[in-house]
Amino acid sequence: MGISKKPLIIGVVAATIIIAVIAVYVVTRGDAPSENTAAENTSSSAATDEDSFVEQKQKNHEYHEHIEKLKKDPNYNFPGALIGNTQRTWPDKSGRIDDSGHKTPGQYSPDMFQQRPVWTPINHDGDLPKKSGLKDGFEGCKTPDKITLEGKTQQQYVNARYLVVNEQAGPTKMERGVPRGYAHSPQGAILATINMTYYGRPQEDEIGVELTKTLWKSSAKAQEDLFEDEAFMANYRPKILPSPNGFKVVQCSENIIVVETICYAQDMQLITRIPMVWKDGDWQANLSGAADNQAYQESKYSGLKKEDFAEISYS
Repeated sequence: MGISKKPLIIGVVAATIIIAVIAVYVVTRGDAPSENTAAENTSSSAATDEDSFVEQKQKNHEYHEHIEKLKKDPNYNFPGALIGNTQRTWPDKSGRIDDSGHKTPGQYSPDMFQQRPVWTPINHDGDLPKKSGLKDGFEGCKTPDKITLEGKTQQQYVNARYLVVNEQAGPTKMERGVPRGYAHSPQGAILATINMTYYGRPQEDEIGVELTKTLWKSSAKAQEDLFEDEAFMANYRPKILPSPNGFKVVQCSENIIVVETICYAQDMQLITRIPMVWKDGDWQANLSGAADNQAYQESKYSGLKKEDFAEISYS
């Protein structure tokens, strides 16, 4: 039997390890910065970050001051709709939206999607019916599939959006750009749903943020995405959704009404579904639980067709 090679191999490995440890120790001792040097580098980096932060903060302050000055200029039009604004048109730097056709108060013009009539109101925030002219009642709940919008229904161009107004259903007032004051009726719930999901869709101009904070307050998704920055809001041109083509009352009672709407303008097919609850004298959305995910749906996935909805006629 030959001599075993295990002791020789173990010895070689051990020697190699010792040499490696010594080499690492020497390199580490030679290359490692002193504690003072490391502290100096950290201090220098922190100072640079602080200077950058102060500089950026100053730029933001100057820009916000610039925005405030522009707000005082009656001839300057912001892309974003601001609370208390007096604008009639809102420029779009991308060139995709041209609302110049809606700039003259007291005139009709065709909408941008299906050429349906749009009224540019004399009053900046809408020519709205009086509360005394609303029609309350729930007779329609006996046959919800036969509910119609009685009286005149208008699209009005308000705050860079299409607001829908019905003379018997509302809205009757605007609070910081938010439509309020609907009839206690299925028709009132229908108008509240339309203006929440089309005029009031969550967006990032100042009016859009206010709409999100109020009309969408029960939506966890909308509140999670909420973004507020004064300069950004002033320069965010809100997208315009076409007003819906039809509605469907799914659930009907004095306290809860579930409304679906459909919009099939151009290549868009959209379904909205909102549970409305009568609370504090007005219709308010309740988007708790699964309802939050059903607010907006593509009609091709919902299984619904435009024939399932009562048509809305704008005049």
